[in-house]
Amino acid sequence: MFTALRSGCYTLSAVHPATGEEVRREVDLARGAQETVDLRLTLAGLRLRAAGSVVDESGFPLAGVVIRAQAAGESPVALMTGEGGRFEFWGRPCESLLITAGGGFLDDRYDPDVQAVACGAAGVAVRRVAKFEDCSWPFQISDRATGEPVRAAVVTLFHGDPRRGSLALQSFSADAGVVPVTFKRRDDLSFAVDAPGYLREEGPLANLLENASRRGALVVELERGFDRGLEIRDRVTRRGIGGAVLSAAGTLLGRSDEHGAVRIRADAWPASVRVESPGYAPVAWDPVAAGFPGDVVWLEPLRSGN
Repeated sequence: MFTALRSGCYTLSAVHPATGEEVRREVDLARGAQETVDLRLTLAGLRLRAAGSVVDESGFPLAGVVIRAQAAGESPVALMTGEGGRFEFWGRPCESLLITAGGGFLDDRYDPDVQAVACGAAGVAVRRVAKFEDCSWPFQISDRATGEPVRAAVVTLFHGDPRRGSLALQSFSADAGVVPVTFKRRDDLSFAVDAPGYLREEGPLANLLENASRRGALVVELERGFDRGLEIRDRVTRRGIGGAVLSAAGTLLGRSDEHGAVRIRADAWPASVRVESPGYAPVAWDPVAAGFPGDVVWLEPLRSGN
């Protein structure tokens, strides 16, 4: 029951703790009005895909731990352990699924962190092996030459190797040059800071934390320039396209290698980058909208007669 609500349209949502299914209802309320909303969650027609428990270093059950479960071809579902550290995952029959514990920026370390289990497995066991310190620090982004705050910066925290694709990341927008960030302090945590008009600054987060107490913030200074890595791929075959040409305002920025990879550098940020290759429709890539650690640019093959 919610009280003292202003008149307006409200959205209520509930997530089933055993399936990850989300149910939403919209309610239009006049001032002072009341309405009963039925959010019906069910396990009808489903079967137990996996069940297990999470314990701490001493073997005591842990409630409130996020477990992610994913069947082949489906999106991962986040579940949370209840009393006794137990969790259940229900859904349609499948052959197997991946169970992941931890890996987020507010998670501790668990063993195993990832395990493949058969559908219906009822004894999945996970143990916490390291409890990390909770940290909350503001990132302060400034221009190295002028010392002025850098607007529209994006701070990305990640662990894992970006070059191998095994990457857990979380991004924060520092629209005014400052953004508070909360995370668990772990040895493998790194940072990257991007902003239009500037080169990316990245490295181990531990380097910033060494000076954080003295400065009162995680200070990152950016230099002006443009440097980005891209992959050019065929939208149909998903394969890399070698020899693709990237240009801006008539100036050649680079060509992709045989795997479709290319790194482009310039003194100033281009407003748009044109990507073209024989047999494909050219596209315009917006560097401001670039993702981390790098974008994939998809080219559409031209059909015969086009």
